[in-house]
Order: sequence, then structure tokens, then C-alpha cells
Amino acid sequence: MGAVALTAFAAATDTVAAAEQTTIGVLDVNRIIAEAESAKDVNAQIQKLRTEFQGAISKQEKTLRTKEDKLKGQKDKLSKADFDKKIEEFQIEVSELQRSVSGRNNELHTAANASMTKIRDMVVQISEEIAKKQGMKMILPSSFPVYYKDNLDITAQVIKALDIKLPKVKVEVAKATTVAKKLKIGAADTKATAATQATKS
Repeated sequence: MGAVALTAFAAATDTVAAAEQTTIGVLDVNRIIAEAESAKDVNAQIQKLRTEFQGAISKQEKTLRTKEDKLKGQKDKLSKADFDKKIEEFQIEVSELQRSVSGRNNELHTAANASMTKIRDMVVQISEEIAKKQGMKMILPSSFPVYYKDNLDITAQVIKALDIKLPKVKVEVAKATTVAKKLKIGAADTKATAATQATKS
């Protein structure tokens, strides 16, 4: 029994020693997104585009509301056929606006993801370089381990290298649809649906 106990103890000791030799690094992805110059640059570009598109949408919504008011005033002056035709034309404009807004939202989302993918790829590359230099066998997200020593955190090193290698990333938005390009429509919710419903009532 004594020999068995000694063997088990030796095996456990070897396991602990192997674990101690395996250096693991941790990386705070959220901190990189918040502090890296490239990530902040991407967020600023997206926000600027959204603000510009919101302004364009607001102008178009105002135009639709004006048309709605005009239609209401013509309801008792036009024949039912003529009024219905104008309502149909108005609804087409509303639908075009909604499609353009939806399409532009998707384009912005795709552009943002593509830009962040470039940053992520560079983060992976930098992390691998740091891991090799420091003899790390694995790098985990900081949210995963229950506990780790501060000296295992390579986030600051990654951010520093990322700011040098990739300080900026251009956000490339896909070519807008004909209507979206004409109206310069961007990411915003339209109130046109409400206008249509009000006209129908």
C-alpha cells in the first residue's frame, strides 16, 4: 500500500509541475475595443455615418409629412379613384424609404463587422507574437479564468502593438442603392409608416 501511495503522489507531483511549466496568457477583448486607436476610429466613423444618415432621413420624413397633410386636405375635393391613386403613390414612396433605410442599416452593419474583423485578425497575430516571445502555450479571454495573476495579462502589450501596426481602419460602406444614394439615407428609423396609417384613417 505504501508503494502505491508513493506512486500516486509522484504522479500528482508530475502533473502539478507540468501545469506550472505551461504558461498561459489572458487577453481582455473588451478593453481592446474600448482603448485601441483603430477600434475607436472605426466606432467614430460609424457614428458619423449614422448621424449624417439620420439628418437625411429627418428631411425625407418632413417631406412625407407635408405630403400627408396635403393629401388629407384633398380627400373631400378629389374623386375616390383619384384620391386612392394618390394614396397608392404616397405608399410607394414610404415603402421605398423603408427599404432604403433597411438596406443602409445592413450596409453599415456589414461595414462595421468587416472593419472589426481586420482589427481582430491583427490582435490574433500580435497575440501569437507575444506568446512565442514569452513562451506561452495558450491565451485565454480574461472573462474565462476564475482567477489569474496580473502578470499573465497581455492586453496592454497587445494594445500598444496594435496602435503601432494598425492605428486606423477605413470603414468601407457598400455602394448604396439608387434610392438610398439619391436621398443619402442612413441608419435611422422612419416615421413614414405612421404617416401612412394616419392618411388611411
